[in-house]
Amino acid sequence: RKRTGPSTKPGPWAGTVTLTEGGVFATVTEMKWEKTQGLIRELAQMMESDDTALPHKALLRIRGFLIYVGRTYRWMNPYLKGLHLVIDGWRKDRDEEGYKRRKSPIHEEIAMKEAEEAFERGEGQGLEGFGEEEEEEETAPETVSAQRVPRFAGDVEALRKLTE
Repeated sequence: RKRTGPSTKPGPWAGTVTLTEGGVFATVTEMKWEKTQGLIRELAQMMESDDTALPHKALLRIRGFLIYVGRTYRWMNPYLKGLHLVIDGWRKDRDEEGYKRRKSPIHEEIAMKEAEEAFERGEGQGLEGFGEEEEEEETAPETVSAQRVPRFAGDVEALRKLTE
């Protein structure tokens, strides 16, 4: 438990600095804000140099920090969606713009009916756990492409302008 004496400028708490003079305001330290600006500039430079081969690990690192800062500045969250889509767009369950595909209820119903029929014929192994997808080990690529995610460039530009 963090214990400090009463103060109107207590310092950062879970990444947020709360100021109470003239109202209640939440901010981050100057060092974290400069790092945020630098990471957003880094994203923009990556996009300019080659948006077909963005380093996956670097994107994960940047996303993690921006989520951390986004806990203080909630307005950032919608602009992180493009980054999320680029990072996970390589997965096989994604559509052409990076969004996760959902199975429609009719497809699930058909699959259940087929599984029941196979079980009745003695071909199935039972219906316990039906619908629970087996998780395969997917290995992330070293680079990912931002070209499949149309909103990414706009999100990076918006973040750049909002953090100037």
